[in-house]
Amino acid sequence: MKVKNKTQFALFVLFIFLTSFLKSQTFPCDNGARLYFFRNSGLPNGSLSYVTNYTNTPVITDMFQMPTSSHNALAGNPVDNYLYYLEGTNLRRLDALGGNTVVCVLPFSSAYGCFNNLGQFCAIFSGSLVVYDISTCTTVNSFSLPPLSGFVDIVYNVFDNHYYVGNLKVTTGGVVILNNMTNFTPGGFTWGAVAMGSNGLIYGFNNTSPTTLSAINVISNTTFTTGTLNPGVIVAGGSDAASFMCTSGISASVCAGSSATLSAANLFVLANPQYSIQPGGTVQANPVFTVTPPSTTNYTIYVTGTNSVNAVVTQTVAASVTVNAQPQIAPTFTQASCSNTVNAVNLGLTFNPPAPVPNYSVIWSPTPPGVGSPTQSTASNLSPGVTNVTVITSNGCSVTTSFTMGNIPSPAEFTVTPPGGIYSITCANPTLSIFTAPANYTYTWVSLSNTLSGTSGTFSSGSTGNYTITANNGIAGCSTTQTISIVQNTIAPTTTVNPTSQAITCNSGAPVTFSGTVSNPTINIQHDWYSPLNPLPGGVPIATSNNTISILSGAIPPGVYTLVTTNQVNGCTTQKTVTITSLSAWPTFSLSSPTNFSVGCVPLNSTTISIINPVSTQTPPATCSYTFLAPTFTGVVTPSVILGNNSSTTTTLPGTWTIIVQDNSNFCRTTIQVPVLQNTVAPNVSASLYTPTLTCRNPTVIATGTTTTPNTIITWNVPSTPPTLSTHTVVIGNPANGPNTSTTSLTYANFTVVATNTLNACQSTSVVQINQNFKPPISNPTISIATPTAIYCMVNEAPVVLTTGNSTTTSGGGPSAFVANPCWEGPSPQVPICGPSSYSCYVPGIYTLTIEDNYNGCTKSGTVNVLDRTQPPVLLDPFATATLDCGTNNASSFSIIVTGTNTGGLRYLVTDYPAGVAFSPTNAIAVTLNPILSGTSNSVITVDATGFYRYVVSNTLTGCQAAGEVNVVNGVINAAFEADPQTGYAPLNVMFTNNSASSGGTSSISSVWSFGNGETKTSTTNISFGTVYNAPGKYNVMLITQKGSCVDTAYKVIQVDMPSKLEVPNIFTPNGDGSNDVFFLKVANISEIDCVILDRWGNKVYETKSSTGNIAWDGKNFSGQEAEAGVYFYIIKAKGKDDKEYESKGNVTLMR
Repeated sequence: MKVKNKTQFALFVLFIFLTSFLKSQTFPCDNGARLYFFRNSGLPNGSLSYVTNYTNTPVITDMFQMPTSSHNALAGNPVDNYLYYLEGTNLRRLDALGGNTVVCVLPFSSAYGCFNNLGQFCAIFSGSLVVYDISTCTTVNSFSLPPLSGFVDIVYNVFDNHYYVGNLKVTTGGVVILNNMTNFTPGGFTWGAVAMGSNGLIYGFNNTSPTTLSAINVISNTTFTTGTLNPGVIVAGGSDAASFMCTSGISASVCAGSSATLSAANLFVLANPQYSIQPGGTVQANPVFTVTPPSTTNYTIYVTGTNSVNAVVTQTVAASVTVNAQPQIAPTFTQASCSNTVNAVNLGLTFNPPAPVPNYSVIWSPTPPGVGSPTQSTASNLSPGVTNVTVITSNGCSVTTSFTMGNIPSPAEFTVTPPGGIYSITCANPTLSIFTAPANYTYTWVSLSNTLSGTSGTFSSGSTGNYTITANNGIAGCSTTQTISIVQNTIAPTTTVNPTSQAITCNSGAPVTFSGTVSNPTINIQHDWYSPLNPLPGGVPIATSNNTISILSGAIPPGVYTLVTTNQVNGCTTQKTVTITSLSAWPTFSLSSPTNFSVGCVPLNSTTISIINPVSTQTPPATCSYTFLAPTFTGVVTPSVILGNNSSTTTTLPGTWTIIVQDNSNFCRTTIQVPVLQNTVAPNVSASLYTPTLTCRNPTVIATGTTTTPNTIITWNVPSTPPTLSTHTVVIGNPANGPNTSTTSLTYANFTVVATNTLNACQSTSVVQINQNFKPPISNPTISIATPTAIYCMVNEAPVVLTTGNSTTTSGGGPSAFVANPCWEGPSPQVPICGPSSYSCYVPGIYTLTIEDNYNGCTKSGTVNVLDRTQPPVLLDPFATATLDCGTNNASSFSIIVTGTNTGGLRYLVTDYPAGVAFSPTNAIAVTLNPILSGTSNSVITVDATGFYRYVVSNTLTGCQAAGEVNVVNGVINAAFEADPQTGYAPLNVMFTNNSASSGGTSSISSVWSFGNGETKTSTTNISFGTVYNAPGKYNVMLITQKGSCVDTAYKVIQVDMPSKLEVPNIFTPNGDGSNDVFFLKVANISEIDCVILDRWGNKVYETKSSTGNIAWDGKNFSGQEAEAGVYFYIIKAKGKDDKEYESKGNVTLMR
């Protein structure tokens, strides 16, 4: 382009400047902030205006007229720094130059609106406060409001994260009425525009004082006037919405040790911007800086680039990062033990930096008893299981820890069998066996001279002393002790007999008497006399007495008699003998009894008394006769007592039996009295076991049968086959020893312990009734899934949280049962954990929740499948190419196509691009506080420069991303046309079809034709032209096409030939003078000729077929003779190259 004069150049520069500037613009910051609002400024549709210097003398500036008169709910978005408003149900984004774009079509319309700190639109609709996500155009939250009267405005307070609607403060916990905020009620700010200021105050125009700008402190609920507008400027009554925009500078608040992100906006749309930050000295093309200051720090960010008139300018942005104290926890624990049943924790709470200490709260879950202060960092008597503790400061800095307190262990209580504590080693019991229970404990027995281990101890002479038994149940520190004493008592009685001997004669009838006396001890002494006929050991005493003096008197045979005195306390004995002599021949014998002369219980309730080896002392020996006198015999034993031949008798009768053996040769009789004792005393029996109820926690229990009676065996009668166990212990709950357990019945079975005395067959039994409780929790646990409901790519920041729902309130156990100790388990590498009511999931798969009935330990499990939603968007062509079409419209669009099913919305962010490029939509390169919401929701992006464009597609629900790139290349134009026909015969009419096309298609192409016959045409569309070629020849046709900066030329040659022609001469003179000597045809473009020439008699004199385009007859006949002069007749047929056929007949004169 040539510039004709300076004025034209200046206008051209201005045009370039305006063209560069007139793009979508966010709203810039002022010194402080701008309060934007709609007002009736005299313009037809009202204006967008703003107030500055609002804390002194407010000044109103009208920016531009609104496109329509319908506009409500003006609100500033702190995320992208644009103003938005409602036009009916259309939510429009407004830029600083007056452009507006429909972002969402809402299901409602509202007069008032606001944005929260997440960039979500908030409005009043049908009695509710509705929160709307403008990236997905969906409702994300709703709060019910009490009835509202009149018109009330709505603001969002970024300082306390609450909504304010009229005199209501709306929180997630409910609605609070602020009675002091009367200016928000009808009659106050009824029609006044209301907005949230950067200083934490709510500003508005008071309807009762139209020129007054007022502020409300939501903390103290106080109202005050901040300034008065210029005289004559009335806002209230004419304004219907208001919004504060950004403050000057950037501020961030972080916790010590954390990073802050500072982003500087390129407000003046500088080309090739470079961003730098001080302190730090970093220079980069990215406007986002990440800083980690150790303390509160002020930064300056510099944006340097070229403006629209190619001047290098630098924009500065002030930034401040406030570093708040970060709480730190280093807990120490005291776990409960057997010796100390109180557990405790000290959080070891400190702060970084240590001073000043901020206001903070300590949140315990569950709250231990005794925690009465919100800042208490120590606790005791915590519930067993997981305790979660969060310390959060007033600035939002927090730290969380979880720890597990163990159960308070049960002491290792145990029993010693037989009971007593003092055990004696005696002559009757030279060996002692002592048992401990339960058997699953570990026991040690320690005295001054001996150490044992195990569940039993055996003691004999030499192992006396005091033993300390220590039981350990396997829990650290949980052991108990009992002390027993093993003593020895083996002192024998001190005994004397009198007389020591006497002499008798056979059948003299005179009795003999001996007495025995025990001087020490004098009580608990038993005296037993044994005869030589039934001597010790094994003999049966012939007289028994419990007195200190024993008498042996009567007719007894000669021999040595033994007195045994027994200390009934310790079983020790002393033996003394006396001798009876006689010159007579007395029969001798011995007695025996299979039950040792006693009767007991069935089957030992009878005994047989037998006379063994009765021998006559006569020479030669004589026969003997016998008799057995029962205890019921009350007479006197005289010679008249009849004897017989039976040497034995069987009886069940206890008492003193008299046995007489008579030598039949001299009638000497030997008489012995033997007591048959009755022993039907049942043995002692008892059973010990840990619990009489089988549960899931204790599915089996060992029962031990014990007795304090000597010579006794223990067996168990069990409800199984075989029904008797010959052991002193039984495992109850083992299917081999009883029935299978049941989840419905509470009764299990009865087990009987049996003690059998081996001496008298007497038994004692004790029935142990065993109950059972295997009832599981009444229902499977329900698992609730909070949002998000699947594993997303943002799982590290937002895991799936499972909770136990309400299943922890049901139990199948006893009346006081409750479900406790939820246990969570998930796919690897999830760590199983028990205790907490919630569980965070980081990988997809099947998760199991198991709950335990606290009464019986029975469990039930529920599962949930946590789905995998980490699939990134699938790009149809991640390495695409787009074309910038010859620069004609200064823009190229490329589409980012995502295939498959995508749950959630998609955002498209261009991350790398050529310098100075312009985008539509403009937010295609906008980075928000939430990276997933950065960019645009439009998949079609228009740019105005070639180069590589790298982009990221984000799923706004899952956070999954996919990256791709588009190479925008310069387009080309191809000139092409068709000629129909391209060859022919004059006059030739040719039609030309323009087939030219650019990379963007066939539109807007300028074409210039030169047809070669002096005719030219110009067109801006691909139309067809025709022209006529009247003269033969070759014509060069040229087509020049142009679109923007692209030019191309195409050529074709049009061949035009003459038409065919045939003329026949009427005379020729073949006389050799060189003139008209040959009969030639006058022809043009003839391809075939057939010629026949006849003389006047009809004779053929010449004939030819020619494909050369002519004939030549030299006037000679077929024989070569010259034909006579005269008139000849010809017939000529021909065909032209243009397919025209000729037939000519006529005369030709040959003259010589």
